[in-house]
Amino acid sequence: TAPMIRPVYADRAGYVQTMNTRELGLAVVALGGGRVRAADPIDYAVGLSEIISLGDYADDGKPLAFVHARTDTQYEQIANMIRNAICIGDEKSSVPPAVYRRISLAEI
Repeated sequence: TAPMIRPVYADRAGYVQTMNTRELGLAVVALGGGRVRAADPIDYAVGLSEIISLGDYADDGKPLAFVHARTDTQYEQIANMIRNAICIGDEKSSVPPAVYRRISLAEI
């Protein structure tokens, strides 16, 4: 378990319209929870949890995500990365389906 687990809130209330998932992944790498090179160690205590979904409403009661970090400096850096990766708007946008199509064994 990371020494600190803190929520990250959006700069303003609104609906999650877009999310740069690559940047969220890079935030985990910056924490030490992923690798840049195969030889890099992984810190299994750090990372992100309870990441908000597209179309959800974010405000001071609903965080964008929780950061599991080792230091205040790490938390601040990752919180900024999360805020930059998630776009908040005033209107709820349409959310694409989670599953586009099921492929059966007979179709292969």
